[in-house]
Amino acid sequence: MKKEIIFLMLVFILFTVSACQEQIGTRLSADRGSSSGGGYARQGYAPQTNQEQLAVDCAKNPSLNNCNQLPPALKAAVEDYLAQEYNDPSKCTTTLCKQKTSFFNCIKQGESSQKCLNSAITDAFPENPNFTKGDKFYISYGYTPRNEKELFAFQLSGSKIRETCRLKLAVTQQDFSVLETDVPYKKGTILSNNKGSSIYSYSSPAKNSIDYCEGKCPDIHKPLPLELKKNCGSSKCNILSNQELTMKGDLLCGQDGRWYLCDQDGIKKFNNEKYVCDSISETWQKLD
Repeated sequence: MKKEIIFLMLVFILFTVSACQEQIGTRLSADRGSSSGGGYARQGYAPQTNQEQLAVDCAKNPSLNNCNQLPPALKAAVEDYLAQEYNDPSKCTTTLCKQKTSFFNCIKQGESSQKCLNSAITDAFPENPNFTKGDKFYISYGYTPRNEKELFAFQLSGSKIRETCRLKLAVTQQDFSVLETDVPYKKGTILSNNKGSSIYSYSSPAKNSIDYCEGKCPDIHKPLPLELKKNCGSSKCNILSNQELTMKGDLLCGQDGRWYLCDQDGIKKFNNEKYVCDSISETWQKLD
């Protein structure tokens, strides 16, 4: 397969499916030849615009004077292609490029796919970046004087090292009394931000959890997004992503008793355990 056809497919994919990135565990499973768009090559795909043709020319000859005239996205695609072509992850502009380059270099050395996957992730992701964190996960909602049910707080706060991560829940009733619940979670627990999951679930908290709500806090048991009206600013709802009331990413209960939000690419390392956050899928995964 000609290199320009392979690169053309990278350009085509960039424009058509860039929003459909795969999760960490599956996006390194195919080799360069099979993941480069052979189907399009068989269809005789050709450059559609002058910019695409320039990108192909620059991939073949990066010293061309007008390569810097490429739009940023196409220029990055050329750089990533060349980084993978010459097995130089330091030239990559994306995490996925670094992962692929490290992965295939490892495979060439005869290592197992699983070992190479872990190695690629470790090479590509920074260690212990500044994830949004807090020792308390606080949710507050209930009825207002206007008899409307609203969300008042959905946030991480505090920085203490604790024995367990905790979720504090406060629910204002129609008579304006407040029910409060304090739930400890096992270290290593991951609360999912996916639609259809429930934040306040007893499938993962520690066994000594007690539901002080006595069944009077049904909204938090419902699948995300929460069916409440948002009545909190950015400081009081610092881990919500939008008006749909879903989290910006998964929450990890770390070995230090703090919650960590998956809000950027990176590895959270503790003494004997590592967790990787993939910001594309917004999910935490434990590394073997």
